[in-house]
Amino acid sequence: MYLNTSEGFVDSGIELPGVHSGSVKWADYDNDGCLDILITGITQDGTRISKIFRNDHGFFTDINANLLAVGNSSVAWGDYNNDGLLDIALSGRTSNNEYVTKIYRNDNGIFTDINAPLMGVFLSSIAWGDMDNNGYLDLVIAGARSLNSPFSPYSAVYLNDGSSFALQQLLTGVCFASIGLCDFDNDGDLDILITGRNASGTAISRLYESTGAEANWAPYEPANLAVTENGDYLLFTWDRSIDSEQHPISLSYSIKIGSSPDACDIVSASTNQYGQGLRPDFGNIHSSTSYRIRKDVFTPGATYYWSVVAIDNSFSSSGFSTEVSFEAPTGVDDLLGGTQQYISIAPNPFNPSTTISFFMLEDGVVKLTIYNARGQKVKDLASGSFSRGQHQLIWDGRDQSNRELSSGVFLLKLESSGHCHTRKMMLMK
Repeated sequence: MYLNTSEGFVDSGIELPGVHSGSVKWADYDNDGCLDILITGITQDGTRISKIFRNDHGFFTDINANLLAVGNSSVAWGDYNNDGLLDIALSGRTSNNEYVTKIYRNDNGIFTDINAPLMGVFLSSIAWGDMDNNGYLDLVIAGARSLNSPFSPYSAVYLNDGSSFALQQLLTGVCFASIGLCDFDNDGDLDILITGRNASGTAISRLYESTGAEANWAPYEPANLAVTENGDYLLFTWDRSIDSEQHPISLSYSIKIGSSPDACDIVSASTNQYGQGLRPDFGNIHSSTSYRIRKDVFTPGATYYWSVVAIDNSFSSSGFSTEVSFEAPTGVDDLLGGTQQYISIAPNPFNPSTTISFFMLEDGVVKLTIYNARGQKVKDLASGSFSRGQHQLIWDGRDQSNRELSSGVFLLKLESSGHCHTRKMMLMK
């Protein structure tokens, strides 16, 4: 996993299973504001895996989701039952050479196979989209059904009526497949582009134009935008939009934040200035109606501008809500909790050492601990009583046994007066 920093993309040091012939997708499956990871594929020793890693503010934990382990696979997140929780579509080949396509319902973090009547495929691609504009996500799949060349390729559209999935149309079968959905002719319904190898072993691309669905109506613009302080973060909130064909809870949203009107240099919504998507996809916030971002991203006292766009299951967007401005909080450069202490780390990234500064508003006991990206403690930096005022400590990039540590991301945890806060640090050698 590579972090995007001012120095370019840097290896985070976060360890995940190494796989090939797999698929990976980000999504916030538990609606806590942190993007989680779904990963499938074949490990170095030939083991197939399908795992979800929950993101707890930079710590990734395998939730043991009990998904069917597959390789030669494809995965996709989507809220097929409009309950505001992202479900999973998964296809691939098991260790027993079974070819599967599964849908797992998300019941508040417990994933249950709904036994949908879908053709099992591998060397595959799958994609969610509301193909018939009924407000529910349908599924397009493509892939192989045999290990023997030419692999018996298969492609199909399955429609979701809100309670079950049913085959709607067979398409030209392909394996080693890729699927893209978009409304290329701007007539209000999703069209299909499929690429892959057909039954003759020929590489093809097929563009299917949708002609049967009624035109989709875009959702209304989000309203009642507000920004509040929430500990170390700014919290951006808005009301759910209204959509004439789709339940409001399943709409997704994209937010943009900029340092000048109409800008998006802080957070990009992947849309043009009118809120029209630059790519057909769900919003960068998925179905949540709030977004958190650290205060230290902003210059204290500076004015910023933000807006939100709603996106439905046909990837039609509402257009941006009326842009709202706000002033970034002023005061110390990195306030923690607003009442107890603040902390800054400079330089960051660093090599070979960095200075950790914190300010106590009153006398108290402070514990400072450093962890690696896997959550393992590497150093007890300080533990004891500190008086009111400014304090500084230097960390030299060494662990508790005074061994030099390799490049990577580390987390500084500060505990004091019943408060607990973390900060990321990057050691770059």
